[in-house]
Amino acid sequence: MNYLVLLIAIGWSVYKRLSPVENLGHLTEVQLRAKTENKLENVREAHEFRSGHIPGAVNIP
Repeated sequence: MNYLVLLIAIGWSVYKRLSPVENLGHLTEVQLRAKTENKLENVREAHEFRSGHIPGAVNIP
């Protein structure tokens, strides 16, 4: 009986981890900026940041 409960619990956990998230859409950069007032922090090395980054991102090496 204990194995059955354990098997059901493991099965449910796997199901919840692998099932898709509902109501999750895609945002463009413009839409994201309009919805948030957060800043984007880039934690790459300075030379990597200089090679390319999202406009408005702040580098914190």
